[in-house]
Amino acid sequence: MKRIVIILSLIFALAISLSAAIPALADTPSGTTAITGSLATHVEISVPAGFALPELIPGQDSTSAVKTVTVNCNKPNWTLAVKEASGDGKMSDGGNILANALKIKGGDVVPYTALSGTDLKLKDANGAKGTVAVDNIYFQQSTTWDDVAGSYAITVTFTVTPS
Repeated sequence: MKRIVIILSLIFALAISLSAAIPALADTPSGTTAITGSLATHVEISVPAGFALPELIPGQDSTSAVKTVTVNCNKPNWTLAVKEASGDGKMSDGGNILANALKIKGGDVVPYTALSGTDLKLKDANGAKGTVAVDNIYFQQSTTWDDVAGSYAITVTFTVTPS
C-alpha cells in the first residue's frame, strides 16, 4: 500500500509541476485593419490603321469599307467623338482641297454627317463599361467636276471622354 501511495504522490507531484509549466489557455489577442485602394479612370481606344476610299469619281459618293473602333473604359459613362484637325473637314492633296467635307456615319450617327474641327459625337455610352465595339463606321467623300485630280488625304482624331 505504501508503494501505491508513493506512486500516487509522484503522479500528483508530476501533475502539479506540469500544470505550473503550461500557461493557462487565454484569449489570443487580435486586431483588425482596413485595406484600401483607389482605382482611377482608365481609357483605351483602338482605331483602325486607316480607312481607304475607293476611286474618287466626280459627281459620285465614294464610301470606305466598314470599320470598328473599340473603347475600353472602366467608367460607365463616356462619349466617343471624332473631328478633323484643319477645321473644315475637307481632304487635301497638299495644294488642292476638295469642295465637299468628308462625311462619317456609325455609332449613334446616322445618316452621313460632315466632319469639321468640332467634335462630332459618335457614341454616347451611358452605362456601358468594359470593352465596347463601336461598329459600322464608314467614311464617305462626295466629289465634283471642279475638284482637281490628285491623291487626297485627311487625318481624323477619335477621342474618348469619360463623364
